[in-house]
Amino acid sequence: MDRGKLIVALVPVLLVVVTFLFWYQTWFGRPLTDSEMAEYLTDTSIPHKTQHALAQLGERVARGDAGARRWANGSRAATRARGGGIPKSWRSRRAASRAFA
Repeated sequence: MDRGKLIVALVPVLLVVVTFLFWYQTWFGRPLTDSEMAEYLTDTSIPHKTQHALAQLGERVARGDAGARRWANGSRAATRARGGGIPKSWRSRRAASRAFA
């Protein structure tokens, strides 16, 4: 196989792989482990990870998961973080729900 055909074959494969990896890292449907939840709620420097953790926390609370209570303080800290970049709409929804009050 000459070099031109190899490049033509490799570019679409790389395009699909890069697109998948981007989607997978930004998709909120991926379940988080307990350690990921704790990390994402503690470190608010990457806003989409904190938002992912808050979305997962909301789903766990809605299912009635009693284990979700352990992250209540972490979620409050994450929603109040000034430098974390959490959008106001997320803070408002969290404040309005008061699931842990």
